[in-house]
Amino acid sequence: MNGSSQGFDSPDTHKYFIKFIIMKQIIKKFTGTLEYATYLSKAQTSKTFASERLSSQLLNRSWSMTSFEDADKMLRLGDKENAERIAKRVAQVNRMNGSGYAMRAKQFNDVVGHAVHVPNFLTGVPTTMINTRKVSIRSSKVLNVVYNCTFPFNTDLDSVVEAGVKVLTYIRDLESKGYRVNLWAMMSAKGNREHITCMVRIKDSEQYLNITKTAYPIINPNWLRRHFVRLIECEVSDSYFVGSYGRVISSEHDVKDALKELRFKVDKYLSYESVSRMDKIQ
Repeated sequence: MNGSSQGFDSPDTHKYFIKFIIMKQIIKKFTGTLEYATYLSKAQTSKTFASERLSSQLLNRSWSMTSFEDADKMLRLGDKENAERIAKRVAQVNRMNGSGYAMRAKQFNDVVGHAVHVPNFLTGVPTTMINTRKVSIRSSKVLNVVYNCTFPFNTDLDSVVEAGVKVLTYIRDLESKGYRVNLWAMMSAKGNREHITCMVRIKDSEQYLNITKTAYPIINPNWLRRHFVRLIECEVSDSYFVGSYGRVISSEHDVKDALKELRFKVDKYLSYESVSRMDKIQ
């Protein structure tokens, strides 16, 4: 296989493929990046790829300048370099607000205030005034956001970063309004007989937005070119994936079976294709 030509095909490359073949669905779900990394470290290469040159391990300037081992460290520990690259564009959320808190006004009796508490005034209680203060209220509203970050191999990486910044800004804005957010990163590709989808929760609703931890799956191409490619090498038997690693699947309709496996309501589905066309995610 020629590494310089490897990668995910554009969604339109094979749009006239046979439509009536029943596709085998391969769906993998992981509740965190550590679980995903551990699974890949133990997975065995499938018979389909056993005699092939593996792109997940390939060191090629046009494919990736980062080894699988270095990419794995970023998966487990975070991508500090890319986080610094976008930090100024995606300002960190206040730690409390980012944990799903919102500020609310609460009234209380005080010696000073904006209005008289008549019963206290008539009975001679010192706290005769009504005052207000801001208190943090933990939100009970949890939103589930899925971002399908699969993109074709020939995609300009600056556009991947731009899309990622929009996604993280959207999450930041939701949390600043008091919402608690679960963020799932999805990757999906299709061959002739098999359709593989991987979903990894990269942010828990109990955690505030941590750009260092989310930068790798959101904007680093090694998320696809090392880790998703490795999953493909271990899970598929469809020979179409050898060399091409499949056709990009991005529409919500085409991944509906995978979304059902999450077993909760998906409040917002986003894809690289759709986000790249938006000025701002609403």
